[in-house]
Amino acid sequence: MPEITRDLLRKRAEHNEGILTTLEELALHQEELEGINDILGKTCREIKILYLQNNLLPRIENLHHLKCLEYLNVALNNISVVEGLGSCEFLRKLDLTVNFIDFDALEASITHLASLRHLRDLYFLGNPAQTRPWFEDEEVKCEAVVDKMLDKKQAFTYYIAHRLPQLQCLDGQEITRTTRLLAARVFPTLETRLRVLATRTRCEKEGKAKKAIKDTESCASSGPVENDGTDGSMPTSHDPETRRAIYLEIAAQKKEKLERQRADGPKKRDTAREQAVKLAQVQAEEAGQETRPPSSDQGLDSSLHGDQEARPRQKNEGKWPYTLLDHDDRTATETASAVVGAGERDAGQWRHWGCVVLDLALPRHLDSSLLDVDVHPYHINVIAKGKLLRLHLPEEVRVSHSRAIRSKTTGHLQVVMPKLQAKKTRQHRTSAPPSSCHVPSPSAASHEAPLRSSSPGSQQASASTTLLDVRRQKRNASGPRLSLIEEMLAASKDNIQSPPPSSVRSSSLPPSPGTLPSASLIE
Repeated sequence: MPEITRDLLRKRAEHNEGILTTLEELALHQEELEGINDILGKTCREIKILYLQNNLLPRIENLHHLKCLEYLNVALNNISVVEGLGSCEFLRKLDLTVNFIDFDALEASITHLASLRHLRDLYFLGNPAQTRPWFEDEEVKCEAVVDKMLDKKQAFTYYIAHRLPQLQCLDGQEITRTTRLLAARVFPTLETRLRVLATRTRCEKEGKAKKAIKDTESCASSGPVENDGTDGSMPTSHDPETRRAIYLEIAAQKKEKLERQRADGPKKRDTAREQAVKLAQVQAEEAGQETRPPSSDQGLDSSLHGDQEARPRQKNEGKWPYTLLDHDDRTATETASAVVGAGERDAGQWRHWGCVVLDLALPRHLDSSLLDVDVHPYHINVIAKGKLLRLHLPEEVRVSHSRAIRSKTTGHLQVVMPKLQAKKTRQHRTSAPPSSCHVPSPSAASHEAPLRSSSPGSQQASASTTLLDVRRQKRNASGPRLSLIEEMLAASKDNIQSPPPSSVRSSSLPPSPGTLPSASLIE
């Protein structure tokens, strides 16, 4: 049978976030408990309300640490005598419904409750001392005092009302002043009658115990009793042993039902174990392929990476959507930004220059403990919930400088892998202030002259290219960069509105002292 443990207390203390030291209300009903150990009193000393109904408790014990207890419910148990509540001085309500407190233990039980000064409500329904009659019909006729002042159905109420003057309600009924006056008059008769009934009850119990022993011995000697065809139609006795047997049978049926449901239901997946097994499998597979020479169908890999060893095949077992971007220069970055969306064309894209970025769209609520990222110089492995994603990288990356980031809002996994040898951009770009924009010096113009064509069309294109460079320098210094499409539109506009070739040639000459550069260059 189960016992009171710390795990059980934490389970029942979910409303208090599992904290036991400050727990004030605890429900331990329907747990088939057969005793109250000292863990409850030592751990939960601040309890004010305690529910222990519908168990198999034979007695009340180990509650002396619960100084703050105000309400105790021990209904539907096997309690035969009230005890163990002397330290619960603030107890206000006690529920003893349907227990086994009989006449032989009633006087001792009420004497124990009389020391509880704050006791106001008491429930005693269903106990033998409350349900059994105190007086038989012949006895009522013989005694004149009982016949005039005492109702045999109210004998128990009168006795409790006189013995517990601090009590206000008994079995949900208020104890009035009239009831107390009648109880004071008939109490001597009730006290004498209770002692007679207690002696009779003890004799009956001793006789039943001897009879039970004889029946057990006879059954053991004669063998199992044959079925008489009643099939359980005979009524069972109402005693603690019968109730315990019924509860044990119910507990066994409940356990069998749970085991059957677990066997028939879906098995619970051990995702952590699957993740570890998959990781070990992938590592063993790659370890075997590292010493294997490249095959004929991997010629592309060999041509890209020379004499390097063959890489494992690409896989996407989980069918995860992903994006693999190669940020080698400004043009590639802006092109990738246009593909992904205009909302990502911000300063954050420029941090990935010279990097290979993998964006993996994982479920938002997938636990990060089920993710493993393994970056190799020429490929990357991502194991998500036991599913492998393996991708080849366009260039060799720095494994030690790679980093993985998971978004808390979308759940996406981003792996940034810096290249070992990042490509340089086509032309050097600086972020000079607007005041630094000037016309090239004569020496610079003479140095660049051989590179230009002598035809008017080429001179016009060269002038427009110069204007485009000046506009780019102004944008780099003043605000955010425009996309590649916007720069191309600006260049075409300059081609349409550019001056004739003669003015272009003159624009390369240095300005005279005291004059400003032409407006076409400053724009």
